[in-house]
Amino acid sequence: YMVYAPIIIPTLNRYEHLKRCVKSLQQNGWAKYTELYISVDYPAKESHWEGYRKVREYLEDGIEGFQKVNLFYQQANLGGRNNIQFLIQTVFELYDICIATEDDNEFSPCFIEFMDKGLELFKDDPDIMYLCGYVPEKKWHTERENILKLSSVQYYYGVGFWKDKRRQ
Repeated sequence: YMVYAPIIIPTLNRYEHLKRCVKSLQQNGWAKYTELYISVDYPAKESHWEGYRKVREYLEDGIEGFQKVNLFYQQANLGGRNNIQFLIQTVFELYDICIATEDDNEFSPCFIEFMDKGLELFKDDPDIMYLCGYVPEKKWHTERENILKLSSVQYYYGVGFWKDKRRQ
C-alpha cells in the first residue's frame, strides 16, 4: 500500500510565489492523496506586512485539491531555517517521510508522484539520503540511466527525505 508524503512549505510574504507554487502542486495527479503543511512566519520588519497580509488572505480563502491542508501562523518571527524546522518536526510526529519546498518553486505535473515513488523505492538504500527532482544544468555521463547519485542536495529546490535518515 502506498504512503503519500506530506508536503511542507514555509512562507512569509511572497504571495505571488506561494500562489504559483501551490497551483503547480494542485496540477499534480497525486495532490488529492497528499497533505499540505504551510507555516506562515511572523513579519520581522515593516516591509513584510503587505505581503504577509496577502498570503494570509490567500490561505484563509481555502486551498482545494489536496487530501488536507494544515495551516500554521507563527506568533513571533522564527526566521526561514526555524520555520522549516518547525514544519519538519510537526510532520515527523505523524509521518516517516516528507517533501519540503520553498514557496517560490513551481513543479511539473508529475512531481508528487515522482517523489512518492522514489521515497518508496529508495527507503532501504543507505546510500540515498534525499531525493530531488532538480539537477544542475551540466553534462552528466549517465548512459541509459535516469537516476544520479550526488554528494549534495539543493534543499531549496524541493526534496523528499525520510525521518530515520535525516541528519539533524
